[in-house]
Amino acid sequence: MTAVMDIFDWAKSHFDPETRSVVLGKGPSFGLRDQCDLTGSLLVSLNHTVREQPVHLAHMIDIDVVEDCEDCLWENCEWLVIPRRPHVNCRPTPLTLQDFIQTIPVLARFAAAGRLLTYSLWSDRADPRPVKVRGTFSGSVVVNLLGQIGAKQVELLGVDGGTDYSRTFDDLSDRTLFRNQHTSFDIQFSEIQKSVEEFDMTVQPMVEPIRIFVGADDSQMVAAHVLEYSIRKHTQHPVQFFCMRNMPVPPPKHPKNRPGTGFSFNRFLIPQLAGYRGKALYIDADMLVFDDIASLWNTPMDGRSVLCSTQREIPKGWEGGANNDHGAGRYWTPGRQMSVMLMDGEKLDWDITQIIAGLDRDESSYK
Repeated sequence: MTAVMDIFDWAKSHFDPETRSVVLGKGPSFGLRDQCDLTGSLLVSLNHTVREQPVHLAHMIDIDVVEDCEDCLWENCEWLVIPRRPHVNCRPTPLTLQDFIQTIPVLARFAAAGRLLTYSLWSDRADPRPVKVRGTFSGSVVVNLLGQIGAKQVELLGVDGGTDYSRTFDDLSDRTLFRNQHTSFDIQFSEIQKSVEEFDMTVQPMVEPIRIFVGADDSQMVAAHVLEYSIRKHTQHPVQFFCMRNMPVPPPKHPKNRPGTGFSFNRFLIPQLAGYRGKALYIDADMLVFDDIASLWNTPMDGRSVLCSTQREIPKGWEGGANNDHGAGRYWTPGRQMSVMLMDGEKLDWDITQIIAGLDRDESSYK
């Protein structure tokens, strides 16, 4: 029988828990790796990312991914990591890694060179070992595995959530995207957080996500989903998309201060929702984005707490006041436009209850 090394045994002599580990996934931010400093890190690839980036550890749960990457594996990774009972097409199989070594030459080559590592995955019910590695997606599996071998600092690149791959992997979308029947990569973040708490480790994105808060009510959820699609389609940056509907906002007492929409005051909740830290972007749901949202996100704040656009002339088609088809007299006010706002949460101490109380005391007006 060909020898395969248990990754826990490997870690005793090859792994420094204080070394930063960088997990590389197929998500949009993988396309930004040339802008990131990967030097001095233990690089761990998920699935097909090994074909684009030389790594120390190439992790694969599905044996068909091994076959897809067979021509680059030997050159692009130092160690190949596969569970004792791999999956086939995202499903557990009764066959073991030793069985596949007999039929897949590249596995036999790694095993013969002592470069094939293994562990027990949660789905392997026949394995009596008590220590199992958990996770729904490869990203959360690898973070859990790193935690179990003692890693203290992990950074993620291409592990972004959402529903898309990086453009680098467009050729795989039809074949592998959500082949496991899930509909979003966001599921993995709650699993990653459990590993963070269990193993007292730090896990953070290498590229800070763009935090987008969307104003919407129940009637605009389709519009909000289209907006999200248009944003993700044009950016390689990770995006956190939060649709603010049915938020706990107390209504002003005087009718003159009642909001124009059910979500008008939600903007003032954003600094609190963002933990009064970092930047946040507000966008109305009835918007579309046709360029990289990162260009707006990276607009210099120059010490300001809020940025918005200014348009002093009523746009063509909106002239004529409240009786025209667009209701311009009610909804259009020349000047600052608050449908898109870039905020610095650390400079904003907004408290929605205090703001509404100020309206009720006539300290400010709705306009």
